[in-house]
Formats: sequence, C-alpha cells, structure tokens
Amino acid sequence: MSLPKNDGLLSSPSNDSFYDTSEEAAFSLSPDSGVHDMSQMTPEAKAKLQEEWTRELAKTEDEINTLRQVLSSKIKHMQELKRKLGITVWKEFKEDMEQGIRNIQESQAYQKTSQTIKSASEKTSEALGTIGATVSKKLEEVKQSQAFKNLEEKVGSAYSNVKVNTPGAPNQ
Repeated sequence: MSLPKNDGLLSSPSNDSFYDTSEEAAFSLSPDSGVHDMSQMTPEAKAKLQEEWTRELAKTEDEINTLRQVLSSKIKHMQELKRKLGITVWKEFKEDMEQGIRNIQESQAYQKTSQTIKSASEKTSEALGTIGATVSKKLEEVKQSQAFKNLEEKVGSAYSNVKVNTPGAPNQ
C-alpha cells in the first residue's frame, strides 16, 4: 500500500506516515513505535537511527520556532487593530465579566438557587408579617386589659405628683 507523501508542517523526513498501518510501519523503530530496545541492532544501525531522530527533532524544533514567530506576529497585528478600533484591555475585561455574569445568570444552578432564595424570602416575609400582626394584636389586648388601665392611671398620677412637688417646675 502506497500513501501520498505529506509535505506539510508535520511531515517526517522518512516517508512513513503516522497513520501508515503497513507491516513495514508496524515493525519500524521510529520514535513513535514504542520500541526502544536497540540492543539487537548493530552500532552502525543505532548511529543511523539516532542521527535520523536527531534530524527529525531539529526539524520539529525549527517548525515550532517558526510557528511561534508567526503567532507572535499575528498577536502584534491583532493588538494594533484593537488599538485602532479603540478596544482597550479594560473594555475587553469588562465585556468578558459581563458575559460571564450573563452565563452564570442563565445557568440552571443560578436559576434554581434564585428561585429557592425568592421562595425563602416570600416565606420569611409572610412569617414576619404574621408575627407582626400577632404581636400587634397582643399589645392591643394588653392595652385594653384592666391591669394596663390601672397601671396607666397609677403612672399618670405619679407623674402628676412628681411634677407638682418638684421645686421650680411650672404649675399646670
């Protein structure tokens, strides 16, 4: 089975493809083969294999450096375009935060929690309203009781006595 040669960035110096399933590829001692026992090889074969791997490593490192340079250039170009468009780091951060908050608010967990809090708030308001009404009713009952009226009369007369007996207090 013959596979087309791949001359792209990830091609290897040999014609073996990563996806080559031929018998030859299955038994090769490529870096990806998983076979690292070179004890059965002649010193010349070992040297040749290591030299091939060294060349492939150098080529891969060179490709990575080229990609880094291209990426760096693209990032600089992107930053220049953003500067021209008035897109600042702060504006991007603000938009990212706003989008994050929207995403959270639209999430099921947030919706469920919000509904639970709303329900708890309604129940708490209802309970406090009931307590307030009960306390108000009880205070009104106490105010209407005979004991409270007697206490009110006694406090009123004591106040009047103190006011009348206090030197320098205006008389009424």
